[in-house]
Amino acid sequence: MKVQIKTGLILGSESADVLNFKGIPYAAPISGLNRWLPPQPPLAFDGILDTRDYGHICPQNVSIPPMWLFPKLAQIFMKTLTQNISTAQGENCLNLNVWTASKHENQRRPVMVFIHGGGLSLGSSVSQMFDGSALAKKGIVFVTFNYRLGTLGFLSGDGLFPGDVLKGNRGFMDQVAALEWVQENIAQFGGDPDNVTIVGSSGGGTSVWALLASPKSEGLSHRAIVQSGPVNMIPIADQLKLSKAVLKKLKIEEGDIDALAAIPDSKITGSIMQKTLMQRGEPFGEMSLTKLPTTGAYGTEFLPDDIFQALAMGKARNIDILVGSNHHDGRASAIGMPLPKLWSIKLMNWFIAGMIDPTKEGRNKILKKYKSIMSKDSDYTVNEQIQTDALYRMRGIKAAEIHSKTASANTFMYQFNWESPVAEGKLGAIHGLEIPFVFNNLKECPELIGNTEAAQPLASAMSDAWVSFAKTGKPTSELLPEWPTYNQESRNTMFFDSQCEVVSDPDAEIRKIWNNKIKNGTRKSG
Repeated sequence: MKVQIKTGLILGSESADVLNFKGIPYAAPISGLNRWLPPQPPLAFDGILDTRDYGHICPQNVSIPPMWLFPKLAQIFMKTLTQNISTAQGENCLNLNVWTASKHENQRRPVMVFIHGGGLSLGSSVSQMFDGSALAKKGIVFVTFNYRLGTLGFLSGDGLFPGDVLKGNRGFMDQVAALEWVQENIAQFGGDPDNVTIVGSSGGGTSVWALLASPKSEGLSHRAIVQSGPVNMIPIADQLKLSKAVLKKLKIEEGDIDALAAIPDSKITGSIMQKTLMQRGEPFGEMSLTKLPTTGAYGTEFLPDDIFQALAMGKARNIDILVGSNHHDGRASAIGMPLPKLWSIKLMNWFIAGMIDPTKEGRNKILKKYKSIMSKDSDYTVNEQIQTDALYRMRGIKAAEIHSKTASANTFMYQFNWESPVAEGKLGAIHGLEIPFVFNNLKECPELIGNTEAAQPLASAMSDAWVSFAKTGKPTSELLPEWPTYNQESRNTMFFDSQCEVVSDPDAEIRKIWNNKIKNGTRKSG
């Protein structure tokens, strides 16, 4: 199947009444100085471009300890996480993939654009879980794409070099370029450019928050879904402190464009940002408190305001939003390290200490309150819950709360509680487990799901709801109870499990611990 897009004629493939086009360039290759510039327009091409196979993924550090170091539980999870990183990396990585029904009869169908996770440091759009065939069969034109990660995407040097060189938030700028490509080309695939839903899981969810808050993405999306996406943006002043230290380690003088353009990928795709960030004390402000090097920078042209502030000002007032998290999101960090699980969870909580509370005294108070409420639970379970809440759940709830008060559009909240039966149930409702349910792709990861036949009704219900939300702004399915909107009074939350139900203000006692901790982008202490 051939399709004419703005830059030329592309050749795709067809299977089971679904057309698929892979590796379509939405921006120019990143090489030399282009690595440090905002995305440049895609290049036109002559002849026919073969888009039947995935293109390059973005340069990244893919070194993983030998699997034998991990217990069996971790091996199951890590295998799923790393199934895409063997794909070739390269400068032609700013590409996207499209799935659409073979017969669309000039219809204009809703578009879903999925942003992959990986903490803005790892990952790609190449994953069996991200295959859009099942959603295309439900009437969606489905798009996934790659964007710059790690140092290439998020080293912020605003003002340190002439013009746009090393301007921060480049990874988010790539995402805007992908959405602009959708506006210009998606009608050729039967999609409606006036009905675009952006969807992101984990770091992809963080990206969705950034896009909702940025004036650069205005008009490019009409609905948004955030799946366990941390709300974590850093003031540009703190980003610049880290960037200057990284540039010093790379022996690049401020303003030296030639040196910046010449540095090889091998020197910047490793852990240089993370290692620099690990200095004692707080030399990098909020970044020293979170120790997460790849974050968005606010106080910039791309992101003038922090996420909560932007939402409070009504930035996403006309956009329907669906937000949620997984019951055991924090468990991913515990099993992702070859350490005893209590050590692992406490180590990660140390990494994100600033998101729990900026002071040690404040963090101890929170731990004490959690232990009082969760008195029958183990030390590990308490610490895991704190991580889930601090990193994923509570900031999502706060964002939904603000949106419900300031927007004319709908706000919906969910919690994914279905626990995988594999490995004696020890995976629980782990971070990312919702993805194959949303995409109706259980068959692609039986090692995570176990009995896929038993889990299929939930996958059918969730994919129905996501498709319905993209079509109408309301998540519905014949397999689900009625899903009311979320607001500060009722706090209606859909619980996804073997038996789905709507719960009002779940874990209210724990939620109230955070009431004064997160307020319009300012982290409160004490």
